[in-house]
Amino acid sequence: MSNQHLDRAAKLEGFLKLDPNNTSLLGELADCCHRGGNQERALEIYDRLISLSGETPALLNSKGSTLLAMGRWQDAAEVFSKAVAADHGAAPLLFNLGYAQLGAGATKDAISNLVRAAELKADDPRIRYFLALAHEEVGDSDKAEQELARVIQFDPNHHDALAFSAHLQIAKGRIEQARKTLERLVEAHPRSAEALWLKGQFEMLNFDAARALEYLRRAEALSADDPDILIAIGQANLMLHRATAARQALARAITLDPREPMAHVAMGWACLFENNLSQAEQSFAQALRLDPEQVDAQAGLALVYLGKNDVPRAQEALQRAKHIDPANATVLITEGALASKQGNPDVGRQVMEQLMTTSSFGQTGWTNRELMQRGAQSATVRRVTGKWTRYVRRQQRTRGKSTLH
Repeated sequence: MSNQHLDRAAKLEGFLKLDPNNTSLLGELADCCHRGGNQERALEIYDRLISLSGETPALLNSKGSTLLAMGRWQDAAEVFSKAVAADHGAAPLLFNLGYAQLGAGATKDAISNLVRAAELKADDPRIRYFLALAHEEVGDSDKAEQELARVIQFDPNHHDALAFSAHLQIAKGRIEQARKTLERLVEAHPRSAEALWLKGQFEMLNFDAARALEYLRRAEALSADDPDILIAIGQANLMLHRATAARQALARAITLDPREPMAHVAMGWACLFENNLSQAEQSFAQALRLDPEQVDAQAGLALVYLGKNDVPRAQEALQRAKHIDPANATVLITEGALASKQGNPDVGRQVMEQLMTTSSFGQTGWTNRELMQRGAQSATVRRVTGKWTRYVRRQQRTRGKSTLH
């Protein structure tokens, strides 16, 4: 497929041979290379322009933007720092510096510069959005939400601000608010795979797997090779006791991302539902190799060993699971099953009563409120958090090609 920017760059390269120090020609060539994706050549030309014209804020900004597109966050931050020193009253330069620092991990410095940029350009939703990300990065979710509210005030249908707001509301257990935010997000962006995935996860957390699957299928139609979507489809099918459909989706997810532990956990449960104990054991063991803290994998192993009548190993796996999260619903179910297997029905009944109290199974509406409020101990909340983090990082790489001017 032809790249119009690189096609133009090739012509400009020919003209440059006739006039190698023409700064206008060099500037257009660098911009074409940058927009066309040839960042190495763009960087060479910007360095040449700087040697001819000096370190002007505009040239430093262009060079920094090129470095961002190459993923060189720290180098970009150093270049933007020079640009800000030369023109400390320019909001775009301050934003670009803060943006680069955020990507480089210097989050506190990023906040400082993003706040300065916001003071100069108070109604810019993009500055506010990344300021929210920076606040969340340092653990100040309250300030993050304040900035997101400002973003939505300026841009009511801002995709990422609505998604980020819903993410924080879910993590804080503000379920009804999250529901309204997600409905607004999906209505405004019906063809966003990320929005549909997040809404599907929400419905699963509310134990409405059938409704979740409707959103997840729409997300899959838009992004067929997204392993996170496929894992969620597998999980929803498991909730509906459709082990074969779950296993098929999870097999695709594992092919796309073999190092994602949650895919192997869900695959283990699909195999367990099909009574394929050997394959279930392999899947759970692989999940634990990737992440030893996968409590559902340890509980799954306990059930595998119980199915093999190996009670001592089942007890060992259960104890490991309880050490990770003693109140986890799967752990409690496994503990009850093991107690019944050992002829202790009273213990099994007590465990099931604890399960009902812990997770509010059977209630109308939000049936998992207490589990959700424990935040990081919920596997699905961790899943939402993990995908959101990857989404933000991917968007940062994309946006590095179009910094503020």
